[in-house]
Amino acid sequence: MIHVNLLNLFNDGKIDGVGQYTLNLFRGLSEIEDLKRFNFLVTEDNRSFVAEKFPGVSMTVMPRCRWERFFIYKKTFIKFLYWDSISVPKFMKKHSKDVLFHPYHALSIYTSLKYCTVVTLHDLLAWNHSEDLSVLKRIWSRVKYKQIINNARYLITPSNFVKHDILSKFSSVYGEKIRVLPNPVYIDTTDVVPISVRKPYILSVNTNYPHKNLITLLKAYTRIMDQVEHGLILVGMRDKKTDKQLSEYMEMIGSEKLLITEYLNDSKRNYIYRNASLFVSPSLHEGFGMTPIEATFFDVPVLTTKMTSLPETTLGLLDYYDPPHDDVILSEKLLEMLSRESSYVDLQSIRTTFEELYNCRSVAKHYSIFFDEVERNRGRTGNEDNIP
Repeated sequence: MIHVNLLNLFNDGKIDGVGQYTLNLFRGLSEIEDLKRFNFLVTEDNRSFVAEKFPGVSMTVMPRCRWERFFIYKKTFIKFLYWDSISVPKFMKKHSKDVLFHPYHALSIYTSLKYCTVVTLHDLLAWNHSEDLSVLKRIWSRVKYKQIINNARYLITPSNFVKHDILSKFSSVYGEKIRVLPNPVYIDTTDVVPISVRKPYILSVNTNYPHKNLITLLKAYTRIMDQVEHGLILVGMRDKKTDKQLSEYMEMIGSEKLLITEYLNDSKRNYIYRNASLFVSPSLHEGFGMTPIEATFFDVPVLTTKMTSLPETTLGLLDYYDPPHDDVILSEKLLEMLSRESSYVDLQSIRTTFEELYNCRSVAKHYSIFFDEVERNRGRTGNEDNIP
């Protein structure tokens, strides 16, 4: 049996990037009829969501901490820390011959040499951009990265970039430990619910973290907003580190041309994708980069950066600008792309390429072969003499 840790996901009904990856993966595994070997570790808050998405799947509801009501500081983090570092290891102690799969590398998870653990390490963001973290979180993230990477039996990365990033920073890790398996991408392009937005517009769908570099996009847009009829729409969950700057640009640009909206469900998000004139992702760091690929499913021209994994996962098929912090170059590229007529045949070709490469069923087949290997070798824990 492979136990899948979903404790950090879907508790508020919202789906972030890691949540979307997880849903897409198990959608694909369901399509190839390979869900029976999985047991989902869930909470009271997300069990209904998971049961609705995957009817009949095996689930184990992890109990809450009895002292949870006394938590005041960092209540959410402590709750997940309890689940991931106490409840899950306690559960796995009773199922030590099974496999534990973390589809994310939250800093609350615990990996042990006592049983076979698989972790999807989406990126080394907290290591590479530690300047965005507090001193305490910076120290904690480095400790946890080392613990997760050294103790996991297998690491899954969504790109060769992430694999090489790990190998360059952790000399103790051998290449065979890391398996590069791309993220599955799924969008039902027929599931569309219209919402009221001013057209035409430029679109960016990204959580507003500093490394998403949305401030550069806003600077670039202010340079051209009087030259184009297009507005700018930013879709994504807010982050307190960038909230103040976003508010300042909202005041500067005005609501007639700038719309900043938080989480949208799939149907509304799809409408926003479908009607965009141009999609822009100015990101500084991506382990995979799902949203630029999602946008191509709607035959929308895409502009992104050449940073980290993006040239690899987008196969060099999109438009790119460089350097990523240069708002002047970005503004010029925006004007260029808005003024030219994109070839529908070219956009269709890009969409077809990504659909064939990243569709859920195709990716799930690679994961299924990988999990076959994991289950065959799960008894070999490695480093048995140094089990903590």
